[in-house]
Amino acid sequence: MKVLAVINPISGDTDKSDFITILSSEIEKRNGELSLYYTSGENDDLKLLEAINESKPDRILAVGGDGTMLMVARNLINRSQKMAIIPMGSANGMATELEIPINLRDAIEVALDSSNTLKLDLILINGRHYGIHIGDVGVNAQIVEGFEKEGSRGMLSYAKHFLNALQEAEMIKFEILADGKTYFREGYMLAFANAQKYGTGIILNPKGKLTDGRFEICIVKDKSFESIISAGLTKLSPFFVNEDSVEVISCKRATVKMENSQTLQVDGEVLGKYTDIEAEAVRNAVSIIVPQKRISLF
Repeated sequence: MKVLAVINPISGDTDKSDFITILSSEIEKRNGELSLYYTSGENDDLKLLEAINESKPDRILAVGGDGTMLMVARNLINRSQKMAIIPMGSANGMATELEIPINLRDAIEVALDSSNTLKLDLILINGRHYGIHIGDVGVNAQIVEGFEKEGSRGMLSYAKHFLNALQEAEMIKFEILADGKTYFREGYMLAFANAQKYGTGIILNPKGKLTDGRFEICIVKDKSFESIISAGLTKLSPFFVNEDSVEVISCKRATVKMENSQTLQVDGEVLGKYTDIEAEAVRNAVSIIVPQKRISLF
């Protein structure tokens, strides 16, 4: 077995050297071969493809948070390699969704030994950006933008930017065309959700299925959402968003128009400011390795 580990050295504000030692030992026990690629933020997509073509791995491990996972996923569309997640980011949304173990040794065991895979959908944004988990405009995107500008990591920094964004949050008007039907809505946030919940445990989209060829538009209409997110930051247990606070529209393709440009983030990466956003589901795009218990839920 050949393994390529794609490592984000700054994700989660944690040192990865101990992890690499453990991973190397586990792969050696299995008579496998390990190659490493460290992300730098410069031409990573091109360099990763070169690393894949050079090492010809059977499995590719995304070691970091949602951004690292997305970067690996978009470069594996319609390729034979399987992707595994080692959750070492700040929130680890997709790992939370798929119930990938947080314990590193357990996550490595799933990544190297599990034969169970899911063919996950992606969301294509504006014809050029891919998302695999959740993207949004509004209050959460402002949190991510502040988080990114400061350059700090970890949940304490996230919480600080969360409070600042909530204080500045304003109602946004949306014109939504989803699978041919038009909706006029207002809200503090609009999410393009392939998954059900954020890494904090907040279940935004109970209708979400990662393999159904659809995604959900979730409009947060009530600032009572604040108390839900505050609770979710504790990570004590999942929190469902009140149905009266969030409207969910399931679709395969959608266009969202806004009066003023809004920051868009997708899987923890700020893409810029937009007044128009197009989104469409890309079905069964990537093979991802999961624990056995997740198979029955999709």
